Amino acid sequence: MNRPRLADKTILICGGATGIGAATAALAVSEGATVVVNYRSRQADAQALCARLRDAGGRASAVQADLTDPAAVDAMIAGLGTIDGFVHSVSAPIAVEPLAGVEWPVFETHWESSVKSAVLLVKAFMAREALPRAGVFVSSVVASGGPPPRDWSPYVTAKYGLLGFVRSIAQEAAGRGLRLNLVSPGLTETPLTANIDARRRELIGRSTPLGRLGTVDEAAAAIAFLLSDESAYIAGANLPVSGGTAFS
Repeated sequence: MNRPRLADKTILICGGATGIGAATAALAVSEGATVVVNYRSRQADAQALCARLRDAGGRASAVQADLTDPAAVDAMIAGLGTIDGFVHSVSAPIAVEPLAGVEWPVFETHWESSVKSAVLLVKAFMAREALPRAGVFVSSVVASGGPPPRDWSPYVTAKYGLLGFVRSIAQEAAGRGLRLNLVSPGLTETPLTANIDARRRELIGRSTPLGRLGTVDEAAAAIAFLLSDESAYIAGANLPVSGGTAFS
């Protein structure tokens, strides 16, 4: 029998209460990992997820921290034991609005959620003597080269910022044994996409070469691969999970 590929690993999943983060937590547990689910405000969702995973025989716990607060991030990381890998699946809900109707604080909200939280998380881990072996950031196909939707500007701006940050720091982290990579899903049914009209979501799905939207489980599978030792020679990569709409 093959050994589960995340056996004996402890994985921190930031933004893990719902959506892609929650699917990743479930898959990681099924692959033998112990998961720590970070949440900011979705306490009930995070605790319910962990309870389901424990009821199924897994090892899971929840920890609250606002990842845009430096003190909260430092305290969370300091309170954790050995972490073998982490996932950053953190984003504000997509604001669907032409630029004329978007005020600057909306851009700030997206930037802090996607980029500031990633910077603080990596800095906290890099300050440790023993670093995780792998970190995966959930970006988006909108930052993978194709023309992004014209009325998602705060979200798109933040995802390009996240892509730039991870790629800029990947070499420094790799020099200390920490592999940082990104997964860029196409449009996926999650709480973050609830603001997008159902008809528009359907049209976006039909426009992909594979003719449908992605699922949280498909994104989670890519994340689990990048957390595992199967990807031991991959660092600084951006893996699209987008039905053929992006290639790098």
